[in-house]
Amino acid sequence: MIGALIAAGVLGLAEREGIRIPHFGAVGEAGTIGIAAVVAARSGLLPANMRRIAEHAATGLLSIAVYDFARTAGGASAAKQPTTSGSDDVIETRYEVR
Repeated sequence: MIGALIAAGVLGLAEREGIRIPHFGAVGEAGTIGIAAVVAARSGLLPANMRRIAEHAATGLLSIAVYDFARTAGGASAAKQPTTSGSDDVIETRYEVR
């Protein structure tokens, strides 16, 4: 679990600082790093304790990638404005006070 939190935090800091991370366009930065973490964890090149951290990091990063994909699927803007039904024009009226 700590690996997922560390990976998400490092990715967020990198994005905030404007650090460009090489990535595949379809899966984004989080997805690319998540896939790399899965490969590293399953390759057998890492010691057991590092393998577990890499697996947790992959889970966190791939979760972020799925969230980003779902949020922007179909080319929709991430900051989509809510729509209103009916007319939202301002109607001016005058009231007479007697």
